[in-house]
Amino acid sequence: MKKLLLAIAASITLFILNSALHAQEPVEYSAQAEQTFSLAVESYKEARFAEASAGFERIIKLLPPNQRTTAAYVMRAKSLLRLNEPLEAGRTLRNFISLHPSSSYMPDAEYTMGLVYVRIQRYDDAVQSFLAAWRSDAEVRRAAFEALDRLLGVYFTVDAIERLLPQAKSADERAFYWLVMGEKDAEAGRAVAVGAALDTLYRNYPGNPFRDRIALLRASLEQRSN
Repeated sequence: MKKLLLAIAASITLFILNSALHAQEPVEYSAQAEQTFSLAVESYKEARFAEASAGFERIIKLLPPNQRTTAAYVMRAKSLLRLNEPLEAGRTLRNFISLHPSSSYMPDAEYTMGLVYVRIQRYDDAVQSFLAAWRSDAEVRRAAFEALDRLLGVYFTVDAIERLLPQAKSADERAFYWLVMGEKDAEAGRAVAVGAALDTLYRNYPGNPFRDRIALLRASLEQRSN
């Protein structure tokens, strides 16, 4: 699990820092918040996570809400995760979601909540959080997909993934589940099940975005057949 967490964390750090610096809700400007935020971001970049968390918390507590409030919630949660405090990170994110449900940071919060759930081994909840971020049109959707892909690959059985199919909200999601099931069946040497997954993908989801992986899966099946 440590390798999975490190891979996910590395993939999102740059994104969160970049988005935190730019996307903000229209609220009252605070020079104090701007300065504190800049210092906290520098602390985060330098791996001084306790100092960063404290700085982001000060921004959150400033009243009225300012141009850095929403970014500070997400960055504080990220800092807390680096400090191995997932429960406090989760509380920070839940407060954010409750107070700022229409924020442009919602996909980032869902994604980071997914990281929290992975850390505390609530994998079903992590799937739902990563899915929510993937379903958005935010930049974080790519990182969310990659995190979801790793999560299913490491912690979910074929049967567990199949149970996700009725919850899928798009053809791409359904195709993705079939692909991952096929890949897992291939790893286990279940050629008949791999063939069934490929047939479903070719028949029902011809326009899916996973053609390269499907081609590799088909090649592996053909290699086993020869």
